[in-house]
Amino acid sequence: YIFIDGILADKFLEIFRNKIKEGVAVRIIYDAVGSWELSRDLIARYQEIGVEIIPFMPVRFGRLARLNYRNHRKILVIDGEIGFTGGINIDDKYILDNDALGHWSDTHLKIEGMGVNFLHFVFLSDWLFVSKENLIKPSMFRILDPVGDTPLQIVSSGPDADYPNILQQYLYILYQAKKYVYIVNPYLVPDSNLSMAIKTVALSGIDVRIIVPSKSESPIIHYTIQSYFSRFLNAGVKIYLFNGGFIHSKVILSDDAICSIGTANLDIRSFEQNFEINALIYDEETTLTMKEQYYTFQADSSLLTLKEHAARSNSERIKEKLSRLSSPLM
Repeated sequence: YIFIDGILADKFLEIFRNKIKEGVAVRIIYDAVGSWELSRDLIARYQEIGVEIIPFMPVRFGRLARLNYRNHRKILVIDGEIGFTGGINIDDKYILDNDALGHWSDTHLKIEGMGVNFLHFVFLSDWLFVSKENLIKPSMFRILDPVGDTPLQIVSSGPDADYPNILQQYLYILYQAKKYVYIVNPYLVPDSNLSMAIKTVALSGIDVRIIVPSKSESPIIHYTIQSYFSRFLNAGVKIYLFNGGFIHSKVILSDDAICSIGTANLDIRSFEQNFEINALIYDEETTLTMKEQYYTFQADSSLLTLKEHAARSNSERIKEKLSRLSSPLM
């Protein structure tokens, strides 16, 4: 989604330069809006060494409607054998602290085995869309030996899908929970379906916890997220405000049995307008690992009580109401 100039982009450039000399093909899709700050100079430097680099739905004058359909996926596939997905973009904020938000924390997943083929298929489908080159051929996919015994499902969604797959995935995890659901996500702007599910599960006595950043990238985002707190706190949801910088992870886990790591936020844009991808893992060991990571994030967070939230000023409440008007656009 975000691919911009900086130390990381230059490191990738050097790696690709060496790999292309070895005969490796390198293809990059970057989102035209998310990568708005990507310079023409860097694009030219990538093209000069032989990288095929193409924007996803470039925005041109007279076609501003395309602002609504962005490729928010983060996919890296190597030789059809190793795949990566999660929240991390190619952006120096991951290695250099942001002046306003501090350290940027995220969660990313390395995948080996047959699951890589599904990541690869999604990338090649996007490549067909942006380049008109059809690489979806049997020779591009491999029958890979199992690596461990972890069941994994790749879930993709977008405005071209018949169903809101990732929204349905989140609803499934919530409604099947018997003990707990832990969520960490930077953008808590749920639609009515997800909002109802979160409240219903919490009201049934299940331990529902949500970690969100204490600071956001803009005041509008901050107050829009905050406008949802009352309904969740009243239902018994525990809301933690992350103070260790900015948390960008998109993780949900439940009952030591299932967890999801991916790109989709808890907002209307992710469910209806963006092209997203998550990895859904049905495994106790992996879920327990993510649970420990969750507790690490929680230790850097402060628990927001209903009493504290109710004591906010009238000006805060007005800002929430005004910002909430923009929630369908987030």
